[in-house]
Amino acid sequence: MIFERPASQPETAAPAPGQLRRMMTRLIEGARSRGLDGMYGNILAANSGMIEMVTRLGFKPMPSDGDTMTRNLLLDLRA
Repeated sequence: MIFERPASQPETAAPAPGQLRRMMTRLIEGARSRGLDGMYGNILAANSGMIEMVTRLGFKPMPSDGDTMTRNLLLDLRA
């Protein structure tokens, strides 16, 4: 699945509201349909919006390896 930016939207523009959530939902659905056990995300700690969004999608924090710059999250697809 390819997501293309409309010609009217410059490359530096932020994604349209809901676009990232729709993309993540499609990725999760695709992973489930392929029988994957889970999905892993490594997100910059400063990106609180992304962390909040994936948490609402079911991702759970994983133990830190001491890196304070990133957050590791896991979505269990077996449930």
